[in-house]
Amino acid sequence: MPGTLAPFFNQSFDCLCIANFEGYFVDINPGFIEMLGYSKAELMSKKISEFIYPE
Repeated sequence: MPGTLAPFFNQSFDCLCIANFEGYFVDINPGFIEMLGYSKAELMSKKISEFIYPE
């Protein structure tokens, strides 16, 4: 993530992500990865909807 927001994005304990219109993650911060327990590669290889509980 280029720019001045990169340190905030990467060091935040909150779950932050950037997604595209196709429904895939473009970038995910470490807090998001730690909370979900998936690797960054796993999260970025699947649509966001695959991680949402159906109910």
